Amino acid sequence: MSDYLLELGRRPLARKLLRQLHLPLPIPELLRRSDAPWGDQDLRGVHCAIGGGRQAPLTPLLKHLVKAAGAELTEGLPTTPLHAIVFDGSDLTQSADLGALYDLIKPRLRMLATGGRVLLIGVDQGSAASPEAAACSGALIGFGKSLAKEIGRKGATCQILLLREQADHAAALTAPVVFFLSARSAFITGQVLRLGVAPLDGITALGRSLAKRTALVTGAAHGIGAAICRQLAAEGVEVYGHDRPQEKDALAAVMEEVRGTSLLADLLDPHGTRILLEQIESTVGPLDILINNAGITRDKMLGNMPRDFWDDTLAVNLGVPLGVTEALLAKGSAIKNGGRIVFMSSIAGLAGNAGQTNYAAAKAGLASYVKAAAAAHAEREITINALAPGFIETRMTQTMPIAMREVARRFNSLKQSGQPEDVAQAAVFLALPGAASVSGEVLRVCGQNLIGA
Repeated sequence: MSDYLLELGRRPLARKLLRQLHLPLPIPELLRRSDAPWGDQDLRGVHCAIGGGRQAPLTPLLKHLVKAAGAELTEGLPTTPLHAIVFDGSDLTQSADLGALYDLIKPRLRMLATGGRVLLIGVDQGSAASPEAAACSGALIGFGKSLAKEIGRKGATCQILLLREQADHAAALTAPVVFFLSARSAFITGQVLRLGVAPLDGITALGRSLAKRTALVTGAAHGIGAAICRQLAAEGVEVYGHDRPQEKDALAAVMEEVRGTSLLADLLDPHGTRILLEQIESTVGPLDILINNAGITRDKMLGNMPRDFWDDTLAVNLGVPLGVTEALLAKGSAIKNGGRIVFMSSIAGLAGNAGQTNYAAAKAGLASYVKAAAAAHAEREITINALAPGFIETRMTQTMPIAMREVARRFNSLKQSGQPEDVAQAAVFLALPGAASVSGEVLRVCGQNLIGA
């Protein structure tokens, strides 16, 4: 469904008139998105400034990474628009060190282009050398989240990457840095991602790194699930899409488009999980990627909620994805070593939402599960993460009352809704071999929704 305010904002005369009238309406910037497969020059044409603290030990590596991805480095104060600013805060240990953050970003901010990117890199509090160093890490988060709200009006974003102890910074940083500086992360801002240990031989090449891998996407007939299937297929992945039998025709259409295979199972059926697992074993074989996307809503204020609303929502959104995942992990070879598992959480689960106690309980449960399960399967180099979408334009949001839908679209730092493709791009990022350092994380794809940040 069209966002009329965003469409108006595309027209220079309409934009000028709206501003002259001083109406209390946010005029969102049209976000620049990418739907192309990952390549090794994804930052071609990006003008990037990189700097940091007193020593800034990662700065040479960061410059090498962005140049290898096609970016052009801008030294000194820019005279032309900047597309990206990267701050190396890996050596911040004293509060006085934070002045370097101001010194790099403040004088360059006025030259940040529409749709620009700011990326802050520090050390996770748990790996900090001292309590004061941990305070600096926290300060980096507070700064980044606030800056994201300041620059969101121009379609620009800011993210924070925090490093845990690891042996290979290049393997840990390459995919996250390129993802967050590229158009693939258009609807993600104000987020913190902690990067763990990457294998010593971690893969840093990004283009075609998913080719010939096998993925299962549940809830694949429409919306986010269908978009994930399309993006995975564009990367050369062999896609198996699941949905309930009632969606047979819609699923078949998506699978025909991506040259994939349909799996049908009703997850509300008591035997649904068993049926799906049997199909995976007989039809799919060992998986490289598992995307647990299927979900339902049964909204009602708790005081009026029937028990079946509660049971169905908890079953499909929490019980089934955990059951399928645990069963596959228990078989050992059903998910390959180095596999990728992604769950679909929600900002409703992270922040809570009236009328959705059942849905929020399930989605929050997934967020907690990935943190615990990631550590349990780290030895096999399997990563387990969750995405938490915000307001995404899907069939479900199209049924909302227009006033509620309009408020929801503006209730984030970018002042607009996301698209299924935004979530799909994040899912593909987490599925990359080069994203081995990201595990046990919950990444919000919500434009920095103003609730639950």
